[in-house]
Amino acid sequence: MVNVPGRSKGCATCRRRKIKCDQTFPQCVKCTRIGEICPGPRTEAFFVHTTASKENSQANSSQLITKRDAGQYLALPDARTVHACRADAFDQLFLCHFIESFGNFKSKNGPDADWLALLPVIFRQSSDGLSKHAIRSTTMVTYGTWARDASIRSDAYQWYGKALASFSNLLSLKQTNRQLRLESAICSAVMMIHFETWANTTEKSWHQHVQGAASLLEEMGAKNCQVGFLHGVFRHLRMQVFIVAMECELRLLLASPEWMTVPFQHHPKEAFDELIDVLFSTQKNLKAADGLRQVADDSSYTTTRLELIDDVAETHHLLEQWRKRHYTTTGLETVRSIVRQYDAPLPFDCQNVLSHEQTWLVPAAALMALEDVATMINVTLLRATSGSDIIEKDDLALGWDILRASYFVRAVPGASKDMGPMMLLPPLKIASIWSTDDNVRKLAQAELEHDPTTKGALGNLAQQDAGFFASLATHLRRSGH
Repeated sequence: MVNVPGRSKGCATCRRRKIKCDQTFPQCVKCTRIGEICPGPRTEAFFVHTTASKENSQANSSQLITKRDAGQYLALPDARTVHACRADAFDQLFLCHFIESFGNFKSKNGPDADWLALLPVIFRQSSDGLSKHAIRSTTMVTYGTWARDASIRSDAYQWYGKALASFSNLLSLKQTNRQLRLESAICSAVMMIHFETWANTTEKSWHQHVQGAASLLEEMGAKNCQVGFLHGVFRHLRMQVFIVAMECELRLLLASPEWMTVPFQHHPKEAFDELIDVLFSTQKNLKAADGLRQVADDSSYTTTRLELIDDVAETHHLLEQWRKRHYTTTGLETVRSIVRQYDAPLPFDCQNVLSHEQTWLVPAAALMALEDVATMINVTLLRATSGSDIIEKDDLALGWDILRASYFVRAVPGASKDMGPMMLLPPLKIASIWSTDDNVRKLAQAELEHDPTTKGALGNLAQQDAGFFASLATHLRRSGH
């Protein structure tokens, strides 16, 4: 029944107003349209298995039966049990909302690729607090941000402090002593990445956790990342490693030939994984091209330049092969035709409400934007290294399509309403630096400055000419490339 206390799955605001809730996650459309605070629908929030063991449940049941037999018609459990149950319930709620915030886009390669599905098990089984504190703090700050609950966010910071302390203690151990706890440490580092981005802390604060998690994975070894939680985390982390390497112009981690092949022996790469390979190769070429400007010796310059020409051509070939294999199967052709209808941001009260069958359009738009920036950079490098005036098909439209993808995703209600279309931030940043169109660069910069997520930990993305090989891009434009 609709809006019956205890039975409705609608949000608390709609139940209070006694209207039917559309149960859109994390905030329903009806609350969004009237500006009401919406804590989100109660969708599966109390079905995550993090409860006490079966033996404890049976023991508690036996105690209650004994009390009732003694003449107590209403048996109240011990106060300590009540508090534990409340804690379990809230942990389940926070965990569920965090997991659901990533959407229902499951991997084709089976459950091993879905690291989120294993979080409740890791949380329940964590005995040393290393991963439990990190999971609790991150899921709390995520839910507290959605619900605009300052008290939950405040508690999240306290748990985050405990997570940092536990993580620091692990790093202080000798390598032989911490080997058994590496998986828990990697989980903790990955969760702290998400805490930093959701909590909007200081700029680049999440970078050290990305670098830390990637370094711990390398310490664990590629063969240990073929299945299970570590495999899922590895695939999840690669995009973040790319962003940090681009923003700080660093050497890529997890990018050796071993790491590009061994972890995928049991679960083959999907379209996104292969595109990350192209982006990794693109970043390596950018770093080589940037270093080429510093080479003074003529013979070394010639040798390095010839190597770069071959590498850029190989990367461009990989990108063309990726398009042939995945452009139709991933729906990029369809989503490109849809986003091209958005030439400007929609007003706040004119949002797109996607049906369940259309939810794939949001990640597809982000995938399209990533493919566009890879093309944008590689075409620029190809022109610079080969000396030709090659123009890729729709090359000049790439920057505009990235902008339109951002306009489209920002118009979809849901997690992007308050936190921004986070997957579109890196493509926007690259477009603001590498697009050959002055207007695209200005509009992309305006989008970054408008996004609320660039006010804290991601604030460096909104700074003009910050990282992403901006000086190289400027140099190539001035050189006519």
